[in-house]
Amino acid sequence: MSINEETLMLFALDALEKHEARILQKKIDKSPTLQAQLQEIQDTLSPVPLSQPPLQPRPELRDAIMASIQPASRFHGLLDRFSQLFDLSVEASKQVLDNIDQIAPENWQTNPLVPGTRFFGFSGGAKLANASCVLVHMDAGQFFPAHQHQGKEEILVLQGRASDDKNQIYNSGDHFVCKTGSSHSFKIVGDDACIFAVISHQPIKWLWFKSAVDYVKLKR
Repeated sequence: MSINEETLMLFALDALEKHEARILQKKIDKSPTLQAQLQEIQDTLSPVPLSQPPLQPRPELRDAIMASIQPASRFHGLLDRFSQLFDLSVEASKQVLDNIDQIAPENWQTNPLVPGTRFFGFSGGAKLANASCVLVHMDAGQFFPAHQHQGKEEILVLQGRASDDKNQIYNSGDHFVCKTGSSHSFKIVGDDACIFAVISHQPIKWLWFKSAVDYVKLKR
């Protein structure tokens, strides 16, 4: 992606974090055009006293810069929605999403009541200090038993498709809210695993009789 003059200016002023500067340096090393632009900026800045303290860009500017110079991940299209939903900066959201495939197996939590399903907790922003933020990975064809929400729950589908007991289909990119007292069960449809990002304000309550009925219905 393009690197604008403001990005190069911050680089020349040593105003980027070290890991950010390394990423940009690799881009510059491969581009004679960027090298020429950087040299022109450095020549312009050369009269500036070196005793001046390094410029610290605004956090939102740094996020925009990093988004412009880093390659897009497979969840790139959901980055802004994830950031808003979980009250995280774009950079922090990108780190969570980019690391999904690198989470070690032993760091996923499992529940014997829900085979084929793994859970990974992460920290949301300040607004979600009292909520539980979790990534949920379900294998293709798996069934999630009927349960009742004791508190509000919000779900963003990052990957795959799911069908609930009311025949509602949820696809990648869908965001939906489960109100307090609502209940449902669902299964993963298609050949791909499904990954959800979930905000939960209270634990769920299992509904085992309803689950048995829904299991038969959803398996048809």
